[in-house]
Amino acid sequence: MPPKKAPESTILTTKKVEEIQEKENLGLPLKLSERLWLGKTNVGIRKKGIKFAATPDEIEEYIKCKLSVYYFAENYCKIKLEDGSIGKMHLREYQKDIIKLYTENRYSILMASRQIGKCLTFNTLITLKDENNNIFKVNIGKLYYITLRKYRKLTILENIKLLLYKILEKIE
Repeated sequence: MPPKKAPESTILTTKKVEEIQEKENLGLPLKLSERLWLGKTNVGIRKKGIKFAATPDEIEEYIKCKLSVYYFAENYCKIKLEDGSIGKMHLREYQKDIIKLYTENRYSILMASRQIGKCLTFNTLITLKDENNNIFKVNIGKLYYITLRKYRKLTILENIKLLLYKILEKIE
């Protein structure tokens, strides 16, 4: 009985991977060495023994991503846009603040629902429409205390904060 042959080590490039994926998309048969993924249900997870030869540009891009999570998110993360299409993510300042919090302290927990307009400061400006469809901007702090005032009398400290938010709104 002949000895078992060790699995062939495959070195891939981006161009070769694209060619194999195109062949796969067209339904053409693949050679054993062209079967890149762990299985049909694990597309994207490489089998063992497959090596990748990156170009200098790909290495530079990898380094940029490694050095900045913001760069990675804005260039490689995709989200569903309002029109239903898929597009690049554009991080807002509060999202960058949340990411910074996670990168500085891996034990951080953000307990919040999805898509609720998270912000980290009360001076964040939001755009509103009144009952006459007039559009205006107000900071969240001012809106919070004005709304709270409808339900109960504000404390002295809360009245001072409301005044400060009104002043801040005029300054900005």
